[in-house]
Amino acid sequence: MMTDESRNQRWRNRSFGVVVVLAASMLLVAGCYSEGRLTSGQKRSGGLWGITVRSGAFGPEKPIPRRFTADGENVSPPLHWTSGPAGTREFLLVMEDVSVQGDHPPVHWVVYHLPPTTTSLPQGASASLPTQGINYRGAPGYTGPAASGGRPHKYYFQIFALSTVLDADPNAAPTQLFNDWEGFVLSKGQLVGTY
Repeated sequence: MMTDESRNQRWRNRSFGVVVVLAASMLLVAGCYSEGRLTSGQKRSGGLWGITVRSGAFGPEKPIPRRFTADGENVSPPLHWTSGPAGTREFLLVMEDVSVQGDHPPVHWVVYHLPPTTTSLPQGASASLPTQGINYRGAPGYTGPAASGGRPHKYYFQIFALSTVLDADPNAAPTQLFNDWEGFVLSKGQLVGTY
């Protein structure tokens, strides 16, 4: 026969289990939402968050210097990232302004066919890279942030390690690239700058 203390202990155990499940569900939903804002509205890009992305020009969540913006010299900033996992065939870089409302954040820069041995791009690399996608202004290459008034925007510099070499034409549209990489992301990382 179950005592009052046994019933109370059983009730406490069930309540704790429900709280743990609810907390895990909330974290999962929050994670899916933030990831859904990246890569032009893709809900899942796949891969693990295993790549660290840095810049010698600005730190995480810090302002992007004016020279790297459309209000300055509009040159691409230097970027460095850690190696991809075994099986990486190429890296893909995507820069987006996720502060803009809507399903498709403006794409400021896309670079594909970066060799798996590449772990950095120097300042101004966009001037010479042959495989760059079309940015939100309709031109290939980099276009930096521009002052918009109001609160600062967040710009995500994202690196994706792919297990395939994308079959993309020169000056490919971002939507084409994003569709082509589905299921091929091994690992990813990001650096967020503000302006």
